Amino acid sequence: MSELAYLPETLINKASRLSNRSTHFTIHVLLFTLHHRLGFIRKHYAIAYVLLRNQLKLLKMQGLIFIPDISGFTNFVKKININLGWKITRELLIEIIESNPLYLEISEIEGDAILFYKQGKPLDIPALMNGFQNIMKCFNKKYKELRDEYGIETELSLKLIVHYGELSEFKIKGFNKLYGSTVIEAHRLLKNGADNSSYILITDAYLKALNQSVEDIDLPDWAHSEHESRTFDGLGVISFYYFHYLPQLHFLRKELEAKVA
Repeated sequence: MSELAYLPETLINKASRLSNRSTHFTIHVLLFTLHHRLGFIRKHYAIAYVLLRNQLKLLKMQGLIFIPDISGFTNFVKKININLGWKITRELLIEIIESNPLYLEISEIEGDAILFYKQGKPLDIPALMNGFQNIMKCFNKKYKELRDEYGIETELSLKLIVHYGELSEFKIKGFNKLYGSTVIEAHRLLKNGADNSSYILITDAYLKALNQSVEDIDLPDWAHSEHESRTFDGLGVISFYYFHYLPQLHFLRKELEAKVA
């Protein structure tokens, strides 16, 4: 015989009602929790969607490209032990970044080069020249220290590409990525066939944006200028000026001035 038979009927009915209420309450709690979590998921999905949409959004602007590139790097990599090579490369890239007085933004680091950029109007030529000279001096000093420390014989130098035009920018994984023909042109100019390994290259497009010609610019003593136009596959003709970094010219001019005086 069931044990419930010994219980009063009213107590059994009351227990049954409580059991039903408990079940209903549990169901309501589960439904509420599920609804709350679905709302939480919908909310965060919407936030994630907005963030992703903003990251994929292409921002167009006018701006300058500024690429310091280590000359002689391929030969350096071939001759130097890999463990030492990457340490020296890291030190030199850090030196370039920290010695840049123009406060440009970094888009990416590409092996032996750094892609800097700046939105808006171009910087004036004296600022570029001073910036390049400062980076060059710091780079040479740092590399001399590393050569003395590790007994390196390989020569390294620095060249700089400066270009101006329309840039497009989008965000991906927290990084600002540049896109467009101006970026492609600047990269192609890294392979320009110059004999000298230390120079700043400034495109005609940059000078046009400044509404200046080279004749209007007071160049530093070390800058020997040379104009050239080259045809690049898929890009057409790009015209530019080399300003060769020849610090010995400064001393020669000073000596000549002293003799004349």
